[in-house]
Amino acid sequence: MKYTQTLLFMAVMQASYGWAGAGHDHHHSAEAPNSAEASSSAEASTGATGSRPWRLDVQLGYQDVAEPVVPGFLSWNGHRRKAGFALQHLDLGRAFQWSEYELDGRFTLSLHDNQVELHEAWVRQSLNEQWQWQAGKVLVDIGLQNTRHSHDRTFVDQPLYQNALWGGELSEAAANLSWHQAWSQHWRVSAVAGLLSTEQQQTEKSSGAGLVNLVLSYQNHGLTARFKADVYQAQVNQRGLTLFAFDSNSHTHGSGATEYFDGVMRHQALALEVDWSGNWGTLALASEYQQRTESGELYSAAGQTTDATADAELESWGGYGSLSWRLPDSVVPLELAFRQQWLGSDVTLTNPATRDLDNSLLNQQGTLPQGRSYLVRWHRQNGSLALQYNQWDDDNLALPEWIVSGYYGVAF
Repeated sequence: MKYTQTLLFMAVMQASYGWAGAGHDHHHSAEAPNSAEASSSAEASTGATGSRPWRLDVQLGYQDVAEPVVPGFLSWNGHRRKAGFALQHLDLGRAFQWSEYELDGRFTLSLHDNQVELHEAWVRQSLNEQWQWQAGKVLVDIGLQNTRHSHDRTFVDQPLYQNALWGGELSEAAANLSWHQAWSQHWRVSAVAGLLSTEQQQTEKSSGAGLVNLVLSYQNHGLTARFKADVYQAQVNQRGLTLFAFDSNSHTHGSGATEYFDGVMRHQALALEVDWSGNWGTLALASEYQQRTESGELYSAAGQTTDATADAELESWGGYGSLSWRLPDSVVPLELAFRQQWLGSDVTLTNPATRDLDNSLLNQQGTLPQGRSYLVRWHRQNGSLALQYNQWDDDNLALPEWIVSGYYGVAF
């Protein structure tokens, strides 16, 4: 039975999130609603003519257990953090700016599991005050979290839905056209339409996706608010899966698929952010709800001992509501945050060739993880130290409880 969850709006305080102009715009990626805005830093975006166009961000930490593979979802080519002390995140990026042509750009290299990957390499041009185009590899602007690198988020880990539905950070080749219009001194509306690759879904035949964003923003003195709606649809052919790989350390590129999926993905997302700043600090609210329908044909790759042949329809959903408070640095550079989150799926298989899929990741066995997260973060110049505790309602899945993370970033 399809699960429905009421979208509860709770509050969030984002550490150093706010209006940062054309640079590291943590909250307002929809003000320039492509991944460029949310993933660049204020210092790094000084451009090729600036004094410090490079940016290095390093995040080290500890967690008690590895991030597991959550059953009930089609597998993704994503990264999961391991147990123990480890490098959680490393980004090296450079921003470019050519004012004469109204052009800017960025590339970012990320290190995961001893592998260096290109996460961003895009160029963008302003055609006039309302219209922009962007092309290249971008962090796809779905929801609030995907366009933010690990060091830009309030919580140390990703929400459950981000890993289960998108494999962590979703980075794809894209061509975007965006439009922005100010209604008045306080109101602004933005829209983006784009075409995307499906490389991170490991499609081996001709496939593609489209994404439309609509954002309504408000700003008045210390109050900013943003409502965001996203619609994503993909047609995938021979999407590579590993439905019998339960090991959280498994990560493949290219031709490592053991099963394939041909079909359609339809995905919708709604999000709300509200920040309220004063001499007492900053309070902020953030909440998201995402849902997805996938329908198509499953089948095994050549040479497999298991038979995954079946017609599949998956309904999945997830979201969170969070509240945080950033105290003024002049008082104490401290941030407190709370998050409630949920995740679920409903898998229907028809015309299965065998019972092999009963032992696959698609058999979630009623696992619907929900939980609460509590975070304390100490901010210092160019860095921070965070302690996070996760309390889970589902004992069937070993999810991280204690996470410690230290971050340092520098522009040069």
